[in-house]
Amino acid sequence: MTAVPLTTFCVLRRGLATKAFQETSSYKRRDLQDRILRVDHAGEFGADRIYAGQMAVLGTSNVGSVIKEMWEQEKEHLQKFEELYPKDIEPLVVYAYAILGSCRLCSWSTKEKKEIVY
Repeated sequence: MTAVPLTTFCVLRRGLATKAFQETSSYKRRDLQDRILRVDHAGEFGADRIYAGQMAVLGTSNVGSVIKEMWEQEKEHLQKFEELYPKDIEPLVVYAYAILGSCRLCSWSTKEKKEIVY
């Protein structure tokens, strides 16, 4: 039995994946893209809420300026995902939980263990 070089395997596998993607209907591709965007958008939204919680607790501390800078970057990411996010897609169910829980979780964890954000 001859060994197949890893590069050949990777190229073959990539070719098969590309072919499978091309043969997938445009509806299925659109559905997959929509699902990916929903998850990414929810993640960016959750990150925004987490930074809001950190700023509420540590905004006036010595790390407040660093948190604010990182939060501004997350706001840019969120804005871009909101531009990409199709308006006809329902948001994830966890989106509501992100609104309610992430800020509370972050502020609690920040109060309990300030080294988490350092």
